[in-house]
Amino acid sequence: MLEKERFLAIKKLANKIRKDNEDLFKKFEKESVEDAINEKEEFIENVIDSMGIHFDDGEQGREEKQIFRANILLPDDLDFFETYSKDKNIRNLMNKYQVSIEDVMSKITELNIYGDYIDTFAGDTDDFVDEMVNISSKEAENLLDEIEDLSNVMESLNVLSDDIEEEPKEEKPLLTPHEIFASKPEEVKEDEEIDDLANISNAVDGFVNNYNQLHANLDEANEQINSLKEEINELKKNNLEAVSALNSEKDAKNRLEAENIKLKDQMNEMKNKLNKTSALLKRIYDSIPKDR
Repeated sequence: MLEKERFLAIKKLANKIRKDNEDLFKKFEKESVEDAINEKEEFIENVIDSMGIHFDDGEQGREEKQIFRANILLPDDLDFFETYSKDKNIRNLMNKYQVSIEDVMSKITELNIYGDYIDTFAGDTDDFVDEMVNISSKEAENLLDEIEDLSNVMESLNVLSDDIEEEPKEEKPLLTPHEIFASKPEEVKEDEEIDDLANISNAVDGFVNNYNQLHANLDEANEQINSLKEEINELKKNNLEAVSALNSEKDAKNRLEAENIKLKDQMNEMKNKLNKTSALLKRIYDSIPKDR
């Protein structure tokens, strides 16, 4: 868990970047969910590179980047909380905000763990946490079904090729269920409440396992996408060079045509002068008396 000062500093920077680029995000709203997610991903990576933003190493650095991303993509904490309170369907949240499942879960995690750091929820942390984990066993099952559907979609896209051997990569485990749904200890008054909490814990355990696999698949997809982007950029570069050369040839051709027109005008002018001179000489010649 991050220190309060570090958390608020990252959140403030992310909110400023979002505010400075609000017009760009309004344009994203007009695009499809898939295109918007891809362009937002590219935007965030460009921001990190161009601004030289540094995150700590290891697990803390990954958590810092998650908080940074979530506050650029989902800057309005109160709006997200109210939306989540009314509809805990993850897919609906992804479509509404045009973000990936990872960013939705990062925002839930952030508000759950750091709620007492945020002015909007300060003093109401207990009620806030209760609402964030207020999920029935049926809703938990639906959540797992969503994750399974997303996994099937990734498999249908053949993100990973069975014919290519790839070196195993270090897994990036999601925050544990305890970290995601951390709440202050409360007295359990009824056995039914114990059962609900057990259902939540089991459901989230299954979600984390499925999510980690989906995250690995998405990493592979992003690598292929980045590779394609590099090829496209190279093609664009070559195309620009060809267009530039063509424009240079057109400019040279236009200059030659203009010079040709100028020379023709000069020739016509000289021809007219020659004709006038010839006529004048003829008149002078005709006026000279001839010996008989």
